[in-house]
Amino acid sequence: MTNIEACVGDITKPTRLKAASIDLVYLSTVFHIFSKSQIEGFVTEIKRILKPNARLAIVNIKKEDTAFGPPVKMRSSPEELRQKVSLLPKILIEVNEYFYMQLFENS
Repeated sequence: MTNIEACVGDITKPTRLKAASIDLVYLSTVFHIFSKSQIEGFVTEIKRILKPNARLAIVNIKKEDTAFGPPVKMRSSPEELRQKVSLLPKILIEVNEYFYMQLFENS
C-alpha cells in the first residue's frame, strides 16, 4: 500500500495534517485514556482533518467487568461514546465478546 502514512503526534491537539485530507482515522483501545478536554481537542482535530463523509473508527473494550483492560469506570458504552464524539454515528460492530467498534461519519 502506498496511500498510508504513519505520523507521530498528539491527535488531541492540532497536527501538521492538512485540513480535509484524511479518508479514515482508526483509533483502537486508547479512547478511554482521554480526559474531557482531550476528547474535545480530539473531536475538533478529527473534524478538521477528515474529508467530508470520511470515517472515524473507534474500537473500545466493552463497559463490563473483564479480567483485563482498564477499570470499568474508565470505559464507554456505545451510547456514551456517541455522546462524547459529535460526529454522525453510522455502524456499530461487535468485534468479539470483549470489544466493539463504532464507525462515525464526518458530515
